[in-house]
Amino acid sequence: FEAPSPPVRDFGPGGRSRLRQGARLTTAVSCVVLIALLVGFYASSAVAITIAPAQQQSSSTVQVLIVETPVTWNYNPASITVVLGVNNTVTWVSHSLAYDTVTSTNGTFDSGSIPPGSSFTYKFTSPGMYPYSCIYHPWMTGTVRVLPPPAIQKAIP
Repeated sequence: FEAPSPPVRDFGPGGRSRLRQGARLTTAVSCVVLIALLVGFYASSAVAITIAPAQQQSSSTVQVLIVETPVTWNYNPASITVVLGVNNTVTWVSHSLAYDTVTSTNGTFDSGSIPPGSSFTYKFTSPGMYPYSCIYHPWMTGTVRVLPPPAIQKAIP
């Protein structure tokens, strides 16, 4: 008994060449589509960041932007100094396309998830250093330095 031999594929003249050309064309089209999607995403990111509504800032409130660009996410400015009784309220405004948080490392405050275009406000009541970060993007870090009221600052030698 002889085992049957596998069927022979006959691609005809130039058949394999046509298959290779089809594979190359599919790869080229896929690359162009992927590049177009990435460019579209980055362009929409830039537009969203530039046209995000500006928050009105009072003299007693300090504003920190949560910024996302195609190459970085960060708090801007990353470090701020506020004075109790003068400007001890801080508002973080999201100019990001992703959810972010403002979470102190010592548990003093936690914004929870901040949706894109939203904000979080916290009023500081005690002097000290308050480092914070985003729980979703741990490389995003910042610090709020809170100074005592001016009258107390003058009394300290």
